[in-house]
Amino acid sequence: MHASANQSRQKSLRKERAPQRSNWLEFIQPHVDRYGRLPRGEQKKYLEKLSGDVKTSVKTLRAFLAAAAYLEINGITEFPEKAQRMPVASVEAIMRISKRDPARAKRLLEGVCQGAWTARTLQDELRTINKQPAVQQTAAKVSEQQLLAALGKLTGCHPRLIQVSGFELSDVPKTFFDRLAFPHAIAYLGKTGRVAVFDESAIGWTVSADRAKRALNSNVAVAATLLDFAVVFCSTLRHDLERFRSLMRAEIRDRIALFDGALDLPPEKALHSLAG
Repeated sequence: MHASANQSRQKSLRKERAPQRSNWLEFIQPHVDRYGRLPRGEQKKYLEKLSGDVKTSVKTLRAFLAAAAYLEINGITEFPEKAQRMPVASVEAIMRISKRDPARAKRLLEGVCQGAWTARTLQDELRTINKQPAVQQTAAKVSEQQLLAALGKLTGCHPRLIQVSGFELSDVPKTFFDRLAFPHAIAYLGKTGRVAVFDESAIGWTVSADRAKRALNSNVAVAATLLDFAVVFCSTLRHDLERFRSLMRAEIRDRIALFDGALDLPPEKALHSLAG
């Protein structure tokens, strides 16, 4: 009698066990954009409801979303042909490796897409890298002097006549811009000209990659319309920005310039994202 009760309980637990998803990326992809559009307070409710509907824990869903966002930033929205089984644990390990050695993480991701590396191998790699000193980010730092030189070449204004300050415009309300990706600074060209300076590294990466792209694209378009120029220092999102820029009318497109690197400005001359 006792053994029979235990068997029934075990059968019940097996029925309630979360389903195994061979293609977790395909499953979570429709939810990435919906989740990213929601305010933070609503995101928790969304995940809790989804968790109940699909019988998958909130923790697992968060892992899926984070991994999907990382893959999307790297141009991957579906499993590559040679990696039809890409465990989320593999992506999580690469994400953590990228914080210490971005170049190594990129090579590992390329390997995973070719069907190489198991999740266990990547976990071992992560443990090894955690014991080593962190590798500095590869994006070149752009000083204020280099920024002035680039703006001078772009606008034809002598660098000595260009002043850089934190993002604050009396005639353009901040509400015109998405707060996730405010301009990093404003450059004044002589007495009248103005340039919005954006820096990808200042974006608050607390949302999906798609949400971050939309915020930056939207703000660049607004700045190029309302001001004289919009300058963007970027690396990861450069391809997406170039594609977005190519769709614009010529008179707006010609007022947007993209540069490699990350700005290194004094704190008083830069406004970091308020998202966080």
